[in-house]
Amino acid sequence: MTRYPVAEVGCRALRGVLGRYPTGVTVVTAIRDDGSPAGLTVNSFTSLSLDPPLVLWCLRRESASREVFGTAVYFAVNVLGWSQGEIARRFSASSGNRFDGVRWRPGPHGLPLLEGAIAQLICRQNGTFPVAITSS
Repeated sequence: MTRYPVAEVGCRALRGVLGRYPTGVTVVTAIRDDGSPAGLTVNSFTSLSLDPPLVLWCLRRESASREVFGTAVYFAVNVLGWSQGEIARRFSASSGNRFDGVRWRPGPHGLPLLEGAIAQLICRQNGTFPVAITSS
């Protein structure tokens, strides 16, 4: 396995990546326990804090991907560009192998990094928080 240096991300670097986020859509990826790639389209991605650098994204409680992303220590955020609508649609599908026909390479921690993404963040999970929505 290739080792990648862990770099501390400063406010300026995180701001630079987030400034290249034009579409509002990302594909978040991780590795399952069996070593296979997992990924899903996320449009609820946002910066939570620059210092310390924290990001936030949301996953539906009933999602089939909940188990892998709930237990993943590391995940990657692949920021999609305007021309990557097909990739966003593919990773939002509820069935099939989302990685079929998609060019990607393993990055740090083996995380799937999608070719052509305009920016990529390698993240360590800091916690998950259930949210209850009620109507009045």
